[in-house]
Amino acid sequence: MSDIPSKISQLLISHDLFHKASQNPILKSFFQIIDTSRRGWLYGSRLRLAHSLTLLIIFSRIHSLEDLRHKLSRVIINSQKHGLSLSCFAGLYKLSLAVLKRNQEFGTNGPVSHFISAFVSGYLVYGNQFGFFSNGISQQITLYVMSRVILGIARLLGEKISVAIYRNGLNNDITKFDFNTIKNIPEFKKINNELSTHAWNLTAATSWAAILVLWNYRQDVLNTSVVHSMDYIYNNYNFSNFMGFIINNDTKK
Repeated sequence: MSDIPSKISQLLISHDLFHKASQNPILKSFFQIIDTSRRGWLYGSRLRLAHSLTLLIIFSRIHSLEDLRHKLSRVIINSQKHGLSLSCFAGLYKLSLAVLKRNQEFGTNGPVSHFISAFVSGYLVYGNQFGFFSNGISQQITLYVMSRVILGIARLLGEKISVAIYRNGLNNDITKFDFNTIKNIPEFKKINNELSTHAWNLTAATSWAAILVLWNYRQDVLNTSVVHSMDYIYNNYNFSNFMGFIINNDTKK
């Protein structure tokens, strides 16, 4: 019991030393790199674990305890791979950004520094230049990010078009005219919302039309998991009686 106050005192001293060390610019960047990498691993692992367990519960057929153990092991391994990829990318991105900030030509925290850092990190990790990461998982993560990028760019274009439409409808001249200055004006919000709705509707319709045409005529260019999903939904008529029609859950053609 007498050691407790001394241990608490040592803990407070350690906390104070860490706080002081973290204020050092070089050590601060180091701690940020480590913390970003750790958070990337935690987020990627948790996300993949939840997704894989859900698919295992809903779609997989468990034939024995050994089969269950094998599938759970594969879920855990894939979760670790997902976390590792995101962790390495996040750490390399922060490291590259810290290096560029110390360079006079890239000393600012602008988009060029972020683009170069992310480009190099993405090329090394998700491009799997070292053959260390899972190609399948890297493709899934990259395609997810790419879909978000496409939506983001579409929204940026929508903002630009909305600004142009709204500006052309005005009689007065405005010297400074951008999205931030007019985004809360009711008339402009109406134009922007209508344009966004039509753009999304066309994007959704085109995407589904394209994937169904490719599945019906060129399955060889599609990802295997996409083909299996399409087969299960649209071409899985393995029933010979009423009960088979009601409860058929066969994932094979």
